[in-house]
Amino acid sequence: MIKQISVVSIGVGFGRGETTKKLHREAVAHTLKELVRRWHDKYLPQHFEMGAPQRYGYQARKEKWLKTKRRLADRGRFPDARLPLVFRGKLREMMTRSIRITYSGTKATGYMTGPFYLHMRGKFGGAPEKGKEIIAHNQQELQEQKTFAHEELARRINLDTTFTTEIIA
Repeated sequence: MIKQISVVSIGVGFGRGETTKKLHREAVAHTLKELVRRWHDKYLPQHFEMGAPQRYGYQARKEKWLKTKRRLADRGRFPDARLPLVFRGKLREMMTRSIRITYSGTKATGYMTGPFYLHMRGKFGGAPEKGKEIIAHNQQELQEQKTFAHEELARRINLDTTFTTEIIA
């Protein structure tokens, strides 16, 4: 998500060099984990709202599928035919329920469990690539996430009163 964040830490008290490195590593780890958690809580649910196909550039659905979805929604069997990525709601329910976040050195990764028909690899026939649609970002979200990461990283590093931090974009 974030290409590069440059951080300058300036020591104003006593301490060893490892303390600064350790503090920086911990701050980066916490920031990246929070970034993934924030995406899951704030931006993922927006993928299941009405404006999502235009906002994220979803692949167009076939007219036959849209007719079937509208017909079944009119009968009251499903929530709303206009909601993207939602038929019965199982995908939305499973993806927004929980996320497992791991961190390894330079990146944080979120793992979510989806229904059996959700594939992250390749396209099957003419089916849309739902996995890629779910994790899609737009420029506004990326900018907000970048700003959040800068602020959170500075806040975490500044929790230690021995050091002050200046973010250089």
